[in-house]
Amino acid sequence: MATLSGFLPALISFLAVFLLWSLVTATGAIPDVFLPSPHSVLESLILGFLDGSLLKDTAVSAARVFAGFAVSLAIAIPLGLVAGLHDKTRRFVEPLNDFIRYVPVPAIVPLIILWFGLGNTSQVAVIVFGTLPQLIVLISDAISRVPQYVREVCESLHLRSTEALWHAVLPCSGPQIYDGSRVAIGWAWSYLLVAEIVGATHGLGQAIVVAQRFLQTPRVVAAILLVAFIGLAIDFVMRKLYPLVFPWVSEIRQAA
Repeated sequence: MATLSGFLPALISFLAVFLLWSLVTATGAIPDVFLPSPHSVLESLILGFLDGSLLKDTAVSAARVFAGFAVSLAIAIPLGLVAGLHDKTRRFVEPLNDFIRYVPVPAIVPLIILWFGLGNTSQVAVIVFGTLPQLIVLISDAISRVPQYVREVCESLHLRSTEALWHAVLPCSGPQIYDGSRVAIGWAWSYLLVAEIVGATHGLGQAIVVAQRFLQTPRVVAAILLVAFIGLAIDFVMRKLYPLVFPWVSEIRQAA
């Protein structure tokens, strides 16, 4: 029943938007070239999967997102850990990281394409540039907010730095880092589409550009909705995995 009660509001909100969209397009007040009907978008989506084009573009974009996000995590975790644990290191890392964090990603895309060309490397580089500074902030903040009494307990038990990190610091900060990663992977999709729209030969962003060029608005909307549903599915899976990855957090919440 709890699952059903949580699912119904989401279903109602989606149905409301779908009905409003259907009514607006059925009146003909807005030409199809500006806002296609749900039927034409669904038809375009099905045809795209049947001819294999959307499936190929989705696979290419997903591979780029996960590759770029994996690189960002591999760099951000050690940097964020060190910056969060040591104030001196944080004072070196934080100013430069904040400077990079406020550079608009779309503005740097042409330069990255100039450096790496139009291949997968440039697309992955855009994702890394966009998500890495954000992840470093999220991880370092999560580490620095570990309660002082946890550190004191580790000292009283004479735990080595690696033992304290593994048995105390990471279990305390892990849930916040995980939640930050959920947010950051959404940014990764946004940055990828920016890069693919500007310069790519394959991918959902490029599919949107090609469809827009030939005024195939249903295909444009279909690709946009596909990205949104992929992001929603990733977020859903990560939320469901949360109690499995951090069972102690769920136990504390239930006890409270």
